[in-house]
Amino acid sequence: MANTKILYLEANKRNVIDKFLTKNTGYWCRGDDGKIDYTRRMHPTPPWIYVKARENQNCHFWHKILFNVLLDQNKVPTACFDCWKVVLMPRNIEELFAAYFMQLHLGHPSKCGTEGDRENTDRLYGAYFYNNSLEQGQETYELVKKTMENQAEWSRNLLGCPIKVKFYNKGDVMPWVQGDVMVEGLPKIILKRGCTEFEQNCGPSDKWESTPDQEEYERLSEDAFVQDFPNFRQSDHQIAQITQKWIHNAFRWGDLSYLKFTNNNRLFSPPVTYHKQPGGKKDGKKRT
Repeated sequence: MANTKILYLEANKRNVIDKFLTKNTGYWCRGDDGKIDYTRRMHPTPPWIYVKARENQNCHFWHKILFNVLLDQNKVPTACFDCWKVVLMPRNIEELFAAYFMQLHLGHPSKCGTEGDRENTDRLYGAYFYNNSLEQGQETYELVKKTMENQAEWSRNLLGCPIKVKFYNKGDVMPWVQGDVMVEGLPKIILKRGCTEFEQNCGPSDKWESTPDQEEYERLSEDAFVQDFPNFRQSDHQIAQITQKWIHNAFRWGDLSYLKFTNNNRLFSPPVTYHKQPGGKKDGKKRT
């Protein structure tokens, strides 16, 4: 049988250099094997604490390289079809720390952090538990749900400080913004598939499909890039930077539960005010 492959099309299929390197700084072709490599560095204002990585979790390649660039955000990488996330949605920073302590206790592949700077989500905080199958995701969902129901309060020594936090449940009064609110139950938990950006760009996750051509393209692309799986280990000074950033974010979002982590001291003093109060009196003092 004659070879029906066309050289130009085969070259175009493998030419990730023109498609990727011309658009992305910080990447280069290694001299010893020609594979595309990149500088690994920590995000300057990291939102996430990584408790444990999922086995063979290569999100940088799958999301930042394959999805964002090589697949033009039009197709979901095939490897991401097997990513199932249990998402816990803390409502204030105290519940975020409670989620962090619970993740440390469970030892499941997970991360937690702030999401208020993401333009494609309406949550301020998030805690994620990673799974390799739908069945495992359903089991983890039940585990997280039951763990919260059975243990609301969590204590841990963090950076030399004894911290005690809780999940708020039905009837509890939660500190929030300029007043308190009574909550109706525990934080919301969902089980979802893949990254939020995938569904927002490619449609509902139960409709995702992959073709043999896409899978071949992904295999060729994978061979072109250096493949290493980060361990996500973070030092104490990195944890310190992230937790301080969490507290600063809570302050600027009006989440007054941050005061639990500042000995009830405001991060920044309010201004002296001079407007007239009811009855004609001037304020003339700092607001506390």
